[in-house]
Amino acid sequence: MTEKLYEEDGRLATFEAVVRQVAVADGKTAVMLDRTAFFPTGGGQACDTGRINGVRVTAVEEIDGEIFHYTESEPDFAVGDAVTGQIDYEQRFARMQAHSGEHIVSGVAHNLFGAENVGFHMDGLLMTVDFDLPLTDADMARIEEKANEAVYADVPVHAERYSGAALAAISYRSKKEFEGDVRIVTVEGVDRCACCAPHVARTGEIGLIKILSRISHRGGVRITLIAGREAFRDYRDKYRQTLHIAGLLAAKHGETDLAVESLIAQNKELKNAVYAQKKRFCAAVVARQEFHAGNAVVFADGCDMDELCEISLGMLKKCGGVSVACAGNDADGYAYVITCRGVVMNQYAKQINGALNGRGGGRDEMIRGSFRASKDEISRFFETFEVDRP
Repeated sequence: MTEKLYEEDGRLATFEAVVRQVAVADGKTAVMLDRTAFFPTGGGQACDTGRINGVRVTAVEEIDGEIFHYTESEPDFAVGDAVTGQIDYEQRFARMQAHSGEHIVSGVAHNLFGAENVGFHMDGLLMTVDFDLPLTDADMARIEEKANEAVYADVPVHAERYSGAALAAISYRSKKEFEGDVRIVTVEGVDRCACCAPHVARTGEIGLIKILSRISHRGGVRITLIAGREAFRDYRDKYRQTLHIAGLLAAKHGETDLAVESLIAQNKELKNAVYAQKKRFCAAVVARQEFHAGNAVVFADGCDMDELCEISLGMLKKCGGVSVACAGNDADGYAYVITCRGVVMNQYAKQINGALNGRGGGRDEMIRGSFRASKDEISRFFETFEVDRP
């Protein structure tokens, strides 16, 4: 069984150990030591990386109490050799900040609302936590505030092992029942939880906790949060973005949201004005067309698909067959909208597209798509095209 140095001191970055085994299988080299500061993947957190006597350690896992250090190359040391391990401490510390921050958030949610953490995952330094209660945005704001107050209080964080009567006598958070020897991480006055991962020594080391989002999930909520240096970097980047947006909008800092709301309102007004203008334009195009006893084909260059729909529908009042509205040119092809009152046009889409090298379809009385044919070819085809009327 490997002695787990990371359980006693999360700040331990360099350590001495003796090689117990070096195994090569399936192209992978695994090194087992008598003691290690490398945390293996577990508890929703990724493993440490680093080096052993200069050899890069790319993955670490625990199997039946034995910790396997997978190296990117076969090492030159052997069983019985004394070696020096070095973990990537910046990565380790950032993960400790994040994980300890999550413990505080989960502990506060439990203390305030009785919410249980029923799911936890770390994707890099971004964390998701599932709670079993439908906590509101106001609830999450309160949890976030209390969690950061715990950071400012700079209280101790420590891990101890409990078993038997001592374990039964304490209250702690856990997603499952434990027997035997259990490692309990305590954030004094805030949380007590079963956990295998390394943590900061005091909450002040976390610096900042930020809840990013909340969504409904299986009768409860799933939140996304960050903590520590990653939270600072997130704030720094978003602050820079906010200043840039404020500059683009000529808005005062702190009033960017109001400026955006004003811009959205103006954009809505412009869209409505453009829509009204398009309606008038389409009506004018239709008005210029003569009545057709058969099919009507209109080429309206520069129109978008919505305008073609408007023109085609308008032409139904002036023709007795199908109404075809097209926009484009012979070189690039034509967008089309075809309608016919009382006829399911999609049943004719294959025939029309096949004749005019087109693609598209629809339902009910309208189909839309594009042709790779000339203006003359399109006009000639619809001179003789007929549909079966019900």
